[in-house]
Amino acid sequence: MVAYRILQLIPATGWEVELSFDDGCKQIHPLIAMALIERVDDHGDWYREVVGLYPQADGSCFGTVYDDTRVSGLTYRQQGENTPS
Repeated sequence: MVAYRILQLIPATGWEVELSFDDGCKQIHPLIAMALIERVDDHGDWYREVVGLYPQADGSCFGTVYDDTRVSGLTYRQQGENTPS
């Protein structure tokens, strides 16, 4: 799991994310927001980026792609249209 902190939330009405997993499964989640985050890599360097914030499958909390180590790819979509990830 990657260490990160959320700096700002941006509304994401009409957006969703499709997650691809190592085992070939896929999940689609509606986004509740886009999150400007700071994350740290394996060398201790911090980076800023924008990622989707979505409800976890069990409904217990919200998460980003960095909260699940099995994610191997993702695609953001706005109203069903693919966008660059």
